[in-house]
Amino acid sequence: MLEWFQSLDIAWQTAIFGATIPICGGLIKLLCVLSKFWAKVCPKVYENTITITNGCANNYNIAGRDIHTGVPEDVLIKAMEMVNTDQSNKLVSEFKKVIVEMPTSYTQSSDGKHNDHTLQLEKEIQLYADLWKVLVDVRSSIIITPTLDRVPKGKSPYDVYKGRCNVAIDTFNKAKNLFDNNRPFYHDDVSKITKEFLGQCRGYIFKVQRGLSSETFDDRLQDETDELLEIIPKAIDEIEKAIKVRIGLLPISEVDDSVPIGLGLGSIVEITNGSITYQSNTLNFQPLIGLKMSIIGGYVKRNGFGKLEAYIQTDMPFQSLQRLNEKLGLDSMRLLSESDAILDDIDNPVVFTSSTNRILPQGETVLNLATWQEGSFPMTMHVQATTTASGYLKGKVFQGKFEASLTYNEINLQLSLYGDFQAHLA
Repeated sequence: MLEWFQSLDIAWQTAIFGATIPICGGLIKLLCVLSKFWAKVCPKVYENTITITNGCANNYNIAGRDIHTGVPEDVLIKAMEMVNTDQSNKLVSEFKKVIVEMPTSYTQSSDGKHNDHTLQLEKEIQLYADLWKVLVDVRSSIIITPTLDRVPKGKSPYDVYKGRCNVAIDTFNKAKNLFDNNRPFYHDDVSKITKEFLGQCRGYIFKVQRGLSSETFDDRLQDETDELLEIIPKAIDEIEKAIKVRIGLLPISEVDDSVPIGLGLGSIVEITNGSITYQSNTLNFQPLIGLKMSIIGGYVKRNGFGKLEAYIQTDMPFQSLQRLNEKLGLDSMRLLSESDAILDDIDNPVVFTSSTNRILPQGETVLNLATWQEGSFPMTMHVQATTTASGYLKGKVFQGKFEASLTYNEINLQLSLYGDFQAHLA
């Protein structure tokens, strides 16, 4: 059996180990699974590999596939890309080491409880396996309106977007229902990242649906799609890392983001709710003074450079203002900081900044802040929005002051708004 396994291509070794480790309680169980699995896997893996390739080439197949071989799609694709590389050799070696060591760790227990522990772990691993599959499907289908796109001949962009949106809604609902039904059984780190990931996807799908209803798609939606292209792979990687840490495939010491980002907080913090209150503005627009915008979700974590990164979703009390915020990119913001922790020192606040550039095309219906009525733009307008928020930690509330600046380039108009905010963390 060992000679047969070693004779396999390194990609197949990687795929087999990647698929079987999460459900393996020992080397004997792995061999039993492989002996029943191999005869059925070969033709199906080949078939699914061809399907994936053809789908990418034609740019039609955007939905996640159901890989019935037991090999997750991303593991299979990565394995194919890693053939005969140092990375693949190292990965297979690590998987072999884990398989050899796992039975020993279980059998060392002599208090009679290790069987219950093994059963509990296997059930939890199965939940993660089910969750991972639907998340991969969401990742494969969520990108609906990219800036760089290919539209099949004979079809309008509207028809293409509508078809993609229907697939995205279906895969999203499956993932959301599975997550909600099993949420109490997920580890907190996995649950927080997954909830934020699904929240971002839900907000994007909602905006696409609104564009389909009005049959208009502006640059704002395409910009958000491009942002998702960067955010989603990172979120998926974080979920994968959290799952591997939980089930023991990665030692906790190897995860560099385990250091709390603030007193009494974890390394990844969920923003459950909050508010942003406008207190003054440079043009003395009275309707904006005292206006409160709700924070409905988000997170704070460290990015790949070890610095703080925050993401918030907001909601205005008036639909016309909410639509304006969406067009300006202020309904959801990604803010960066040069700090690596949130301090509870009011005299040493942490500063977050965000900047966006938007184009409001001529004829676009937006709220006129001077008249407080919606009207059409007489010209194409480039709008730059910058936001600076500085605050400190009080208990589990991050609070402080903010400044938002809107610059309308074509008419040389700048509006600055000032106020305070508070975000509740969990």
